[in-house]
Amino acid sequence: MPDLLLVLVGLAMVSRPITLESLASGCVDMLTLSKADAQRVAANLKRWSERPIAASNLQAVGISLVTVAMMILAASRTPDPGSAMGGMAIVLVVIQSIAHVVTTGMLQVLIALRVSEAEMALASYRDPRRLSGLDMAMMWMVVALATPFVVE
Repeated sequence: MPDLLLVLVGLAMVSRPITLESLASGCVDMLTLSKADAQRVAANLKRWSERPIAASNLQAVGISLVTVAMMILAASRTPDPGSAMGGMAIVLVVIQSIAHVVTTGMLQVLIALRVSEAEMALASYRDPRRLSGLDMAMMWMVVALATPFVVE
């Protein structure tokens, strides 16, 4: 999720609003970044891109373990813990999938705005050794599918 937050913060600095029409028509020429905003976004993207893959993956796994612990605690207080855990996992599948699409899309918009570090960040995000939002979504899908067999 830090990936998404970083990109959204960078995109929030775009001086003109992004509309669905401008993105659908491929008209990113309407979008501009001031020089100061572009430098700030570039610095954040560079810092994120250079972060060690192991540290990033460890953070994702740690957040997931804490989330699973909270899910177990919340589900244990429901009449049907298996269904509750499965339902929560499906919600996380949707959230992580959307986060992946938004992250890659926003990085592509920043590339179109000629923020050179966005290309490096996108390549880093797509590195097969790094856990992406899509990887996390698939992990939650496994949790959702396995829950009925594990939780009674």
